[in-house]
Amino acid sequence: MSPNMGDYDMGDGNNNDSLDNDQPLPPRLGHFVKLYPDSVVSTLGQGETIFKAIKRSQMEQAMGPHGPFVDGDEWELVKWLFKHVSQMGIKEFTKLPLVYK
Repeated sequence: MSPNMGDYDMGDGNNNDSLDNDQPLPPRLGHFVKLYPDSVVSTLGQGETIFKAIKRSQMEQAMGPHGPFVDGDEWELVKWLFKHVSQMGIKEFTKLPLVYK
């Protein structure tokens, strides 16, 4: 006899208490919910995300939206370097007299 989909707890509140524990599960049925007597999760409270912390730090230091870079052009240069140049190449680039000034 093939198992009936209604015989399984799909986590939708339609639990059938007549489920036979020896009955095989159909393949790829989905997720199941198991009830526990105590709480299984608790919140730690609200906190500041890393992105909000960085933005707050930039505002406190009066940095612009591209901080710690001088402006959008400098930010675009750094973004290009990371995308197209190796770490060793970036180190060599930053040691050039024109860039070091």
